[in-house]
Amino acid sequence: MKRITGFVIILIILFGLSGCGVLTMYSDKNPSGKVLYNGMEREEDGAVGVMAAAFMEATEKPPDFPTVETVLYYQNDNGYLIPVRRSILKQDNIERASIIALINYPITQNEIRGYGLYPVLPQDLKVLSLTIKNSIAHLDLNDVFLNPLSKNQEQNMVVSIVYTLTSFDTVSGVSITVNGSKVKTMPYETDISGVLTRKNVMIYADQTIVTQGYAKFDSYMWIKDEHNNKWCIPISKQVEVMTVEDQAYMIFDSMNNLAESFETALPVNARLEECKYSANTVILDFNSNLLNYSGLEKEMEMISQIYLAAKQIDGVENVILRCEGKKVKLKEGTDISSGLFLADHVNRIDR
Repeated sequence: MKRITGFVIILIILFGLSGCGVLTMYSDKNPSGKVLYNGMEREEDGAVGVMAAAFMEATEKPPDFPTVETVLYYQNDNGYLIPVRRSILKQDNIERASIIALINYPITQNEIRGYGLYPVLPQDLKVLSLTIKNSIAHLDLNDVFLNPLSKNQEQNMVVSIVYTLTSFDTVSGVSITVNGSKVKTMPYETDISGVLTRKNVMIYADQTIVTQGYAKFDSYMWIKDEHNNKWCIPISKQVEVMTVEDQAYMIFDSMNNLAESFETALPVNARLEECKYSANTVILDFNSNLLNYSGLEKEMEMISQIYLAAKQIDGVENVILRCEGKKVKLKEGTDISSGLFLADHVNRIDR
């Protein structure tokens, strides 16, 4: 009771001092994660700073500000880019805040290190501006962006930015400038002169940019790291120009032909027999081997893998699974009527 009373008194003092002030943490204007008051750092300065610290101590956790779930691309110990679902503070330019969340600040390191993950962008990188016009994110960075330590870091920086921003419905492509100027190629020859999209940028591939005249698709595979975390990650492959149906066949064929470091939840010899695409819905008809699995965990991994792969097909809003032409009844009873939303739990972390 005393603790609650003290908490209320602190709130009264805080709002009395400011009129309409609010505490903010870990936002676009506050990458360090320090307690801010009315957008200004006051952690150790004056009565307001003291009261803000007391507020934090009394609640024993950050204030319950509204957050937005985002998909951020961090790397693991082996350099794989992991699409991680996590929440960040809701704010006007959430797309810009998502890029700041990729920078190697201590607060971000502390939040994701326990998952075996690391920020991709160097600590001295600055986001000078980010505006969105006609679904293109115009991102201006300082020249630290042009000093990668290796080809792998260069690729991961570009891919992480593009895939993170295009996770938002508001963004279909990214145009990158450095100190306000266009740059044709980076030190390890990644071409960033044009608009970068998920159609022309490749993830975990020998090259970052798709060769002109070709297309690409992403397979989704599972990896398990030494921290016992299991992640579903995209892996790009360059191919000749293809139809929507061809893309689906190639995606699911590739999931049965994987390197030793990857796992698939698709049962052995499960094959996509037919694909139909109409009115934003894709119908995926597999052979009977699709049901050759056991256990709820394997079932959820398989559904997640299929749905994440299907989400990349242009215009797809719904997926219907069939097995030998018939409606699928999954062995462990998972209800798949909610469609693509079933993939929204994948790679979620609680920080």
